[in-house]
Amino acid sequence: CAPTRNPEDTCLKHVSNEYTLPLAGAFMKLSRCIETNRCCRRCGSAGTSWGSRNRRCLMVTSFWISFAAWILNIYAAIALSNNPEVLKATAWAKGEISWSGKYGGADTWVGLGGRVDEVDCGLSEYTDECKAWFRSNATRMKEIRPGVFQRHVNFKNKRACPQNIVFTNGHKFGEAFAELSGIEVEASQKMCQSCLDSAASTVSFAIMGIVTQIPQMTTDLQRSTRFGDVNCQATMGAITSFWGTYSGISSLASFSYQCWRRFPKLVKEKNGYLDYKWHMGPGFLCMLLATVLKLWDAIAHFALPTPAARHTKPPKECDDLCDYMMLAYEGHESEMESSESGSDNAA
Repeated sequence: CAPTRNPEDTCLKHVSNEYTLPLAGAFMKLSRCIETNRCCRRCGSAGTSWGSRNRRCLMVTSFWISFAAWILNIYAAIALSNNPEVLKATAWAKGEISWSGKYGGADTWVGLGGRVDEVDCGLSEYTDECKAWFRSNATRMKEIRPGVFQRHVNFKNKRACPQNIVFTNGHKFGEAFAELSGIEVEASQKMCQSCLDSAASTVSFAIMGIVTQIPQMTTDLQRSTRFGDVNCQATMGAITSFWGTYSGISSLASFSYQCWRRFPKLVKEKNGYLDYKWHMGPGFLCMLLATVLKLWDAIAHFALPTPAARHTKPPKECDDLCDYMMLAYEGHESEMESSESGSDNAA
C-alpha cells in the first residue's frame, strides 16, 4: 500500500486517504466547484451527532450492504443469458398455464434477453396423448427429455412475438384462436411487444446498476475516516443513492406492468379455458432488493456530516490536498464534546 498521511490506526486508512479520493490529482484546483462552494458545504454539514460518533461502524456497514446489493444486481443481470437453464434460474417473470383449472405442466420464464417456454407432459393427466400431440405438432419446440418440450426465444429475433409459440404456421393458429376465444390476437402481440421493449430498456438499467454500485461502495469506504471524508463525497453519496432508488423502482414498476401484470389471466376457449398465473421471478426479486438497499446507503450518507472543518472555506494558503484533509482533526475534541453535551441535554 502507498504511504498515507491518514492518522487513523486501523486498516481503513488504506481505503480512505488522499490516494483513494476521486480526482485526487486535480482536487484542490477544482475545489471551488466540487468541494468548498456554499452548496457542497451546506450538504456536507447536514447530518446528526449520532452519525459523527458512529462514523466507522455506519460506513463499514453501508459498504457491506452495498456489496450485498451489488451481488444481487449481478445475479439479476445474468437473466441476459441465452442458456435456457440459466434464464429459468434468473427469470424476472414466470407464468404457469393450466387448462380448465388443472395444471398441465406448461410454464414460461421471461428474462431480459429472451424467454423459455416449456411443457412437461409427465405432469399432464393425458401424458401419452400430450407427448404424441407435441411430437407431431410442436415443430418449434425441442424435446429435451422424454416428454419435456422446450423452446428458447431470443428477444433480438424479430419473430420473438409470433401469434403462436409452438406451431410453424403461426398465422393460421392465430385466426383459429381469435375465432374460438373472441380475443384479438393482435392485442396479444402488442402486449408481447411492449414487454420486449420494456425488457430492452431494463437491460441498460441492470448493467448500469452493476457499474454504478462500485463507486457507491468506494464512497462508503472513503467516508469511513475523518481524514478521507469530504463534502463532495457526502453530497454525491446521498444524491446518487436517492436517485438510484427512485429510478430503479420506476424501471421495475414498468417491467412488472408490461411483462406480467397486464398479461391475460383467463382465456376462454370452446371446450374450456386457459388459466395463466403470472408472478415475479427470482431475478426481479433480487433487483428489487438491490434497489431498496440503495435507500439505506442514501440515509446513511445523509445522517453522517463531514468534519466541522469542511463546513467553512479553508485558508487561502491551504493549497495542498493532504493539508486540507488534515484540517478534519482540528477542533476534533471540542466538536465531539459539543455533540455529546448536546445529546446529554436532549436526554
